[in-house]
Amino acid sequence: MWRLLAKSSRLWIIPALSLIPVAARALEVDDPAHGFHFSLPDDFVRDPKPKDAEVLYQYVRRSKDADEVGTVVQVKALDATIAVGERLNPSQLEADPGYNIGFDQIEWQTHKMDVIVSTPQDPEKAARVVVYTTLFPISGQAVRFRVAGPASGPNAARAFFDKTVAGFTNTKPLQMTPAGQPAQERKIRLIIKAVLFGGVALIGVIVKSVQRAKEKKMQQKLQGFQQPAPPPPGIRRP
Repeated sequence: MWRLLAKSSRLWIIPALSLIPVAARALEVDDPAHGFHFSLPDDFVRDPKPKDAEVLYQYVRRSKDADEVGTVVQVKALDATIAVGERLNPSQLEADPGYNIGFDQIEWQTHKMDVIVSTPQDPEKAARVVVYTTLFPISGQAVRFRVAGPASGPNAARAFFDKTVAGFTNTKPLQMTPAGQPAQERKIRLIIKAVLFGGVALIGVIVKSVQRAKEKKMQQKLQGFQQPAPPPPGIRRP
């Protein structure tokens, strides 16, 4: 009797365990030198040679759909600081020709931070790709965090940006006080340059990657059409 009960309970436990969701594996990025840690899904691949040599980390997730843009995550330490609660001045930010910038906010560890939204003016491109940039107030060096990816759809960049920012943790103290007055003007110039620089380049990389994926898909189709049909059984091709 007890053996039957034990056996039946095991048979019940096995399918029940299969219903328990398994957490997706994560790619952990830990940088004690610059004082931060964050994680990404493990389908991101590190780009060993980003165009901006000062970028600390650049990870790319390519889309399985040739018609959809992939996602790029980029992290850079700045030669300037920004204090907790310190805000950017929109009037000091000018978009590059052919691009628009917008402003939003995000809450991180109960602190509000600015988010710069960069989109192409071309309606076709703007409907597909967007770049989000924010600055983490790590002491000694502000950390610029940027996500470029699809503007909409199930893999929309904003949802991914918000989730990744929420999981970003500082392993150094935060910068609680603004820079002194003598350094303020230089700091503002550096931060403005850092916020804007490279966003257009990231959009270009993503748009070109989609074009290359489409070209590759078309070449594969053409190669399939050009391959001769196999001969019928029993007949040898000369």
